[in-house]
Amino acid sequence: MDDDDDRRYLRGPPHVRRLINALSEADVAKLEKLLSLRPETVAWVDGKNDRELKNLDGAVDFINSSRTAAKVLMWVSGVAVTFVTGTVALAKSGYDIFALLRGGK
Repeated sequence: MDDDDDRRYLRGPPHVRRLINALSEADVAKLEKLLSLRPETVAWVDGKNDRELKNLDGAVDFINSSRTAAKVLMWVSGVAVTFVTGTVALAKSGYDIFALLRGGK
């Protein structure tokens, strides 16, 4: 049989055949991703209980939302500084034009 043929007969216990037949391409991709992790990472995750893993998920969500809030705050701060700088520059220019029209300076 050709090695590239996906229709090979699976030998083994029935429960293993059912498990393999039930895997989708997305499941296989997830398994490959898990298998490619460093052994230290797998050992670290293995040492966590369900409660710690749920808390870790919450921490990741908090960090992502904090990063988004920081980006928004940076934009707002940039706009505020630009507005204040522009206002000061226009006020100074307006004052200089007014003084020039009055014949001063």
